[in-house]
Amino acid sequence: MRILLVSEGGHELNPDGETSALMEMVRRLLPPETEFERRKVSDKVVQQTPVRGKSLSHQKRLMMWLRWAEKSEYDAVIIVIDEDGKTDRRTAVAELHNSQVATIPRALGLAIRMFDAWMLADEQALTTALDHSVSRQKNPETIKQPKDVLQALLEESPCEMSRPDAYLQIVRHCDLDRLTERCPSGFAPFRQAVEQLAPES
Repeated sequence: MRILLVSEGGHELNPDGETSALMEMVRRLLPPETEFERRKVSDKVVQQTPVRGKSLSHQKRLMMWLRWAEKSEYDAVIIVIDEDGKTDRRTAVAELHNSQVATIPRALGLAIRMFDAWMLADEQALTTALDHSVSRQKNPETIKQPKDVLQALLEESPCEMSRPDAYLQIVRHCDLDRLTERCPSGFAPFRQAVEQLAPES
């Protein structure tokens, strides 16, 4: 299965590395032979498939990705964007889950408030990845600036890691069931959508 993986930031995509936090996260939910190509939401390649109409700006951008992925003959597309407290993004993701603008299978994720919050769900994974004791964090989906919380934890770590590498290590050690439980509005529905992309055996 060949999947197009689209997201907003370099921390989750790590475009210059062999893999990334988001790629490893979805890889754990799909068959091992799944192949991925990574693209940023802002990539101008989707301008080849413009969408007309009165849709919200983010909705149009996601529609363009669905159409481009279908035109490029991927088997499925996975898109993760940050909610950032913006209701229009919730609307865009909700409406495009079943939109007929394209028929390509898709899993659309909306991280509450941002992808970085998912990295704070499992304190045991944080402790192992950052090599220092990390206490249980408060509800990740209520943290206004999870990026700042993670930066502070990273600065306390004896390991010298870039943020993309730290995220990758956290994901590799993360208990996905714990992440699902602690991020019920964002990760839980995203996980369900990704798992539904797996071919039936």
